[in-house]
Amino acid sequence: MAKTKKNMREKRYTEEGVQKCLSEIRSGISIRSACIRFGIPRSTIKFRMSKNYKQQIRSGPPTALRSEQETELVNWILKMARKGFPVTKYRLINSVMNYLEHNPNMNVFKNGKPSSAWFNSFMSRHKVLSIRKPESVTKASANVTELDIRNWFKEVLTVLEEEGLSEVLMSAGSVLNGDESSFYLDPSIDKVISRRGEKNYIVDQGPTKKNITVMFTCAADGKMFPPMVVLPYKKIPTDITRSVPADWGLAKTDSGWMTRSCFLKYIKFILQPQLAKENALPAIYFIDDHSSHTAWETAEECRKMGIHLVYLYANCTRILQPLDVAVFKPMKGSWLKVVDDWKCLNPNKYLKTENFAPLLAKAIKSVESKIIQNGFKACGLYPFNENNIDYSKCLANSLPVGENFENKGTDTRQITSLTFPIVRSKAVEILTLIGPDRISLYKRNNPDDFPSDEDKILARVYKLLEPLDSSSNMNIPGSNTTKMHIEPNMHIAEFVNMDNVESVTEVEYLDKQESYESGMLDFYQSTSEDPLKECVSDLNTG
Repeated sequence: MAKTKKNMREKRYTEEGVQKCLSEIRSGISIRSACIRFGIPRSTIKFRMSKNYKQQIRSGPPTALRSEQETELVNWILKMARKGFPVTKYRLINSVMNYLEHNPNMNVFKNGKPSSAWFNSFMSRHKVLSIRKPESVTKASANVTELDIRNWFKEVLTVLEEEGLSEVLMSAGSVLNGDESSFYLDPSIDKVISRRGEKNYIVDQGPTKKNITVMFTCAADGKMFPPMVVLPYKKIPTDITRSVPADWGLAKTDSGWMTRSCFLKYIKFILQPQLAKENALPAIYFIDDHSSHTAWETAEECRKMGIHLVYLYANCTRILQPLDVAVFKPMKGSWLKVVDDWKCLNPNKYLKTENFAPLLAKAIKSVESKIIQNGFKACGLYPFNENNIDYSKCLANSLPVGENFENKGTDTRQITSLTFPIVRSKAVEILTLIGPDRISLYKRNNPDDFPSDEDKILARVYKLLEPLDSSSNMNIPGSNTTKMHIEPNMHIAEFVNMDNVESVTEVEYLDKQESYESGMLDFYQSTSEDPLKECVSDLNTG
């Protein structure tokens, strides 16, 4: 006869109930009475009160990582998500694996890598986390809007204030930007002087495709820190090592590209000692979301060294990164001149790797500190001001609302204004139907903060009608319609907080383009049948 699995009695009490039961017992109630009241076995309570019990909040065996380590991991995941770089399962597992590689005494996983079972248990222990499908921002360099960037500035400032680092933004020497760039050993020449009408050829004086990766960091006060050269070697030849300036970094990888370990070595041995020497710690380090920068261990190690990583909004380095905006172009131009001068002095020779660092040092010297300072200002990083940015670079701002870059067709005209004709009597009727409780809730929160589609829609409707709400202290006598004018590229959620509502005697359209909010009203009209729907329908058409 096959063995049957013994039925296990289901646990019907919680840790909170156990703690309340113990509290009642300490106050003088008998164990039997307290156990009956809270539905907890007496054996459990007696064990909890014995010397044999060791404090353990959760049931089951101990976790691979300590509780405080998992808490740090959760905080890192949430911060990365808030900064626009959500963590995938693969990145989480690899980040933990990299962390354990540097702490071998803690390694409890087979082959040193957390399993899918560990990941599932980790997610079940931390209910604040969930698996979500992120909104893609690929091709977003063309689709990033002014509102996206302004929201990024607000989010960064909020995070820094929570961590007590907002004052660091006031110190120019402590606001940094870092990025990698490649330099060709035989850069191409655009134009030459020749006889009119004749074709010209140039003889390659070396491997035309060979390039070298260099990590740069600069500060808002105009200082350029020593760079690090990354070479594709197993062992770097002595003549190359001797050619690199003593205060520079020199690293090797299989591909010659930046890796996580190279980036950490640069921070630890080049950047951090320089910042400590100049008393510029703690520092805010703005970088892009390259995989070598975003690992959990990378952020934690940098934080311990007093360098706090802040990731630039995805696909916006041409707008937000000072090195891209102001520094690399003149540096690359200077590199071309330096290489050309070297070729003039060394005809029939080609530039080798051992010649690279001395020539790059000359090119770096040509970048004036004023150029770096202007770059930080143009990117809004120092002073930390979102209004310093040239938002004309946001290509999405030149498209009609709701239309993306891919399907823009041939119509490239820019939005000049948006107008919402609102009949006052219908607006008041809608506000009445929404009710004071919901209005109070919608005032304090953004529409996208609500979980249900209904609340999101009604919150947006209220944001449109907020100027007509009696609680907003805006009186519009003698008028039954209101004109709401929105400046170019201004989002409707920003508009409703401005004191720019004026009365008119008739509905006026400043532009005939439909808006996202108008489409939203159509959506609500088709999703419900109630008095509020009828008012919204009238508002949208009347």
